[in-house]
Amino acid sequence: MQKLLFSLMPKQIISRFLGTLANMRVPSNILLPILRAYCFYYEVNQEEMQKPLAEYTSFSEFFARPLISGARTINKEEDSIVSPVDGTISIFGRIQKGEMLQVKGLLFQVHEFIGEELAAKFEGGSFITIYLSPSNYHRIHMPVKAQVSQTAHIAGARWSVNEYAMHNIPGLYAVNERVINVLEDEDRAMALVAVGAFGVGSIQMPYPTPQVKAGAPIKLFPVKPKFERAKGEELGYFTMGSTVVLLFEKDKYILSDTIKTGQSVFMGNKIGTIIK
Repeated sequence: MQKLLFSLMPKQIISRFLGTLANMRVPSNILLPILRAYCFYYEVNQEEMQKPLAEYTSFSEFFARPLISGARTINKEEDSIVSPVDGTISIFGRIQKGEMLQVKGLLFQVHEFIGEELAAKFEGGSFITIYLSPSNYHRIHMPVKAQVSQTAHIAGARWSVNEYAMHNIPGLYAVNERVINVLEDEDRAMALVAVGAFGVGSIQMPYPTPQVKAGAPIKLFPVKPKFERAKGEELGYFTMGSTVVLLFEKDKYILSDTIKTGQSVFMGNKIGTIIK
């Protein structure tokens, strides 16, 4: 019944409406009590914000808030892969026979998620999915030093990515709105996919992300000039929390044997190693 009710909701319309509300400039005497209640309910760490709550003028500005310098420590090992976001590790594993895990016991097709070309490239490799809750820092950073060589913004649904949805909506990530980013370094490549969700107004990147219509074959577009950043430098942001999925080429990267499903991670924590 819950799935049926949610499927009948006009999710795109509601998400756009919420996005419009979130972007509206609101007087401080109205916005500040709401933000204080939000921070209290979700236990948001205000001490790491660049500016106090009273200085925010919209929900979107607060949700995409930057942190003070030094709030996150970037693992300094030369060959380390770091978490691109704060969040919780939902699932990780191998990409096999064109499939990957959404949750334990539920598989989905990789080519429906990132397209035929990339699915073939990452066959036999590994992946990790990190969920951002409403309390998390919502900016996305580089997991390694690399160039963003290709991208695409895939139009799609805005199902929630909560625990219920992940267990009950087959191919959830492959039907939701998402931005695919291919990160290249020497002869290696990984994909960083920012997945939208119910109520998430937008996924912002600092370069054009041409849109592909929902249901159309997934086509990637070159980023010109290539967008190069060091490990830990900012890549983009969500206007609210959602999910980031990293996919890795076989024999080029390995995930750390210390990570666990349900584990909380901070941006900059080591989650894997580059194989040289």
